Amino acid sequence: MTDRELLELLLEKISSMESKVNSMEVDISSMKTDIKDLKHGQSDIAYLKSIK
Repeated sequence: MTDRELLELLLEKISSMESKVNSMEVDISSMKTDIKDLKHGQSDIAYLKSIK
C-alpha cells in the first residue's frame, strides 16, 4: 500500500469518525431535552398531587 493510499484510508476513517461524533452530539442534545421534559413532568405531577 502506498503512502497516498494510506492517507486516503485515514481520511475516510477520520471522516467516518467525525460523522459518528456529530450523530452522538445530536443524540446527547436530544437526551438533554428529554431530561428537561421529564423534570417538567415531575413538577407537574408534584403540583397535581399537592392540589388534591
